[in-house]
Amino acid sequence: MRKIIFSLLLLTLSHLICIAAGAPFNVNNLKCEYRENPLGIDVLKPMLLWQTESAEKGWMQSAYEIKVASSESLLNEDKGDIWVSGKISSSESANILYEGKKLISNTQYYLKVRVWETWLLRALY
Repeated sequence: MRKIIFSLLLLTLSHLICIAAGAPFNVNNLKCEYRENPLGIDVLKPMLLWQTESAEKGWMQSAYEIKVASSESLLNEDKGDIWVSGKISSSESANILYEGKKLISNTQYYLKVRVWETWLLRALY
């Protein structure tokens, strides 16, 4: 089987979009196959992962959306011509399998992750 190698440019111009209804939060350490900004990988459907953090107690990711484009300008227009996952209701942010079009060797791709948040309610004594 021919080894597929492609470039996936991550964190390009802060292409991490967070939708928050109140408290600020951050999406950090966006990775592909456990590497930041890999120059090449050898899998057809790479795993993606990111971390979220907030100083607010009870904050938690409730959903995410991933967009992959062939150009930075497309992502700037909020368009993913390679893959748009749609809004996925999940708190998961690790081992997310790429499910888009077949990736082409020696091609640069641009990635954007959007996350939504929820607040965990706690009972007071």
